This record gives sequence, structure tokens and C-alpha cells, in this order.
Amino acid sequence: MIFRTATRPDLPAVVAPLAGEATVVDPRTVHVDDAHVRAFDAIAMT
Repeated sequence: MIFRTATRPDLPAVVAPLAGEATVVDPRTVHVDDAHVRAFDAIAMT
């Protein structure tokens, strides 16, 4: 298994599991809004 630091282009894949707990959600169909970006940036800064 390879671990790496997530980047902004990874946001849809990070948000996808949160978008549909009962079904598999395609990361390409996930809408990433400003709140997601701000939260990602806040986490990445720590």
C-alpha cells in the first residue's frame, strides 16, 4: 500500500464516501463546494 499526501484534485474522491453511505458514489459526479475546499485547506495547513 502506498500512502501520499492528498491534494485538491483528490477532493472528489475524499468527499465521495461521505456523499452516499448506502451506495457507491462515483467521485466524478461529486460536487465539491467552497466549504469542502476550505475544510481541506484547514486540515492541510496543520
